Amino acid sequence: MSISRHSKLKPYEATKIIQFTKRNENILSVLVAAIFMILAQFHINATTFLGDAEYYWSLSQHIFDLSFPEAYRGYFYPMLLAPARLLFDTIPVIGYSAFYAIQTLFFLSCWQSCYLTYLLV
Repeated sequence: MSISRHSKLKPYEATKIIQFTKRNENILSVLVAAIFMILAQFHINATTFLGDAEYYWSLSQHIFDLSFPEAYRGYFYPMLLAPARLLFDTIPVIGYSAFYAIQTLFFLSCWQSCYLTYLLV
């Protein structure tokens, strides 16, 4: 029994899809990871921040108007949250969606850089 009889794709088309997948394996893995991470973010639906996360979220609104509290140090994470906070304050309808997207992009960029470091070593 031939597999090609049961497939709707011609053998040449199936070969092209397999070649495309092999050539773009790294990009496809990042896209699949991004989809799963976004779905996980929406499933968890973090709307209440606890501890330092709440402070970083509130501090992120002061990044663009440059009114930082003097007693605080470490503005890197609030700076990463600032675009999401700006969208959250400007367009309240989107809710925390911008936060979920930015957090996903940040984690995926870290994952990608770790993967590239692994390949170079």
